[in-house]
Amino acid sequence: MYEKIKKRKIKNALIFVNPLFPYDWGMGDTYYGSVFLRNDFTFKGDIVYALDRGKDNYILMKNFPKRKYYFADKDTLHEIDTFAYKEAPQIIALEEISDFLKNISLSQYKYIFLPYKEIGAFLDNKELPLKSYRSLSYELFFKKGDFDKYLPALAIWLMTDKQKYILLFEFMRDLENYICGNYQFTLLFLSSNQVGAVYEIQKIFPIE
Repeated sequence: MYEKIKKRKIKNALIFVNPLFPYDWGMGDTYYGSVFLRNDFTFKGDIVYALDRGKDNYILMKNFPKRKYYFADKDTLHEIDTFAYKEAPQIIALEEISDFLKNISLSQYKYIFLPYKEIGAFLDNKELPLKSYRSLSYELFFKKGDFDKYLPALAIWLMTDKQKYILLFEFMRDLENYICGNYQFTLLFLSSNQVGAVYEIQKIFPIE
């Protein structure tokens, strides 16, 4: 694969690599594994290699603007047209969520939680720090971190995200208001295609 890229003299590119196709048959590796170490450790090199995640690729494209985009596997290396990605349900939902957040005050919140930080490229947000559910789940479950210090917060949820998180967050899949322990999740916004949602998370105190 790398020889194909060199031969075509590809520059300033983000290349999505098929994560499933085995590299060198039976060696326990994949084609992505064969090029991942060629990434600059800051992921700002002339060519960045990423796992192909279908329509979610557009989320990463937003983080690498003004580049050319390619798909690669054993037999294929071709440029990607971004137009088709823009019609994906999760992309439509994120655009609507972005519009919603532009029209509300964020000053009362401390954080925005989201499936992965790359989604931040869709948000016109310079006020609040971002934190992914994965890092937050790890902190709360393994390190017994203090969830309260992040609250009140906003949480962006995508129904297309198949990653599993701790139960505190998994109830957001129901797209309804709920209370889990001492925390209240209020559904503030639901995209027109019901793929994306925004919740407000606040701590509540039990009635004595």
